[in-house]
Amino acid sequence: MKILSKFALALMMLIGVQAAAQETVIDQSQLPANAKNFVTKYFSDATVSQAVKGMVKTEYEVRLSDGSKLEFDGDGNWKEVESKTKSLSEMSFILQSIRDYAAKNFPTYQIRKIEKGSRKYEVKLTNGLELEFDLSGKFLRIDD
Repeated sequence: MKILSKFALALMMLIGVQAAAQETVIDQSQLPANAKNFVTKYFSDATVSQAVKGMVKTEYEVRLSDGSKLEFDGDGNWKEVESKTKSLSEMSFILQSIRDYAAKNFPTYQIRKIEKGSRKYEVKLTNGLELEFDLSGKFLRIDD
């Protein structure tokens, strides 16, 4: 039984070391130009608190001083944007049709998070509702 416990502990340590090696903290100057321009354009009132580069798949995660979390692909194109303090509803990186739909159907709520996938956008409002849109910005459904 002791041998099994030691083996399990060693395995967990190995997995932890491997997981930690899959991403590394970088200086914000090492972000792709597209990512740096995005932060400057849409979050000029915040500073980069931490930037992390994925090692297995080149992706970047950026945390800002205002609590926002941004994720970018290897070319610096946004994949996910979440802000706890700032409304994303008027930001032009979100398709106009998505902004219009949210404003018309949920006028008292703001967009706080958006994720762009390979087939759809997922939008989270301040009331907790999650909306799905296709890549052209056409409303699909409310995700429950």
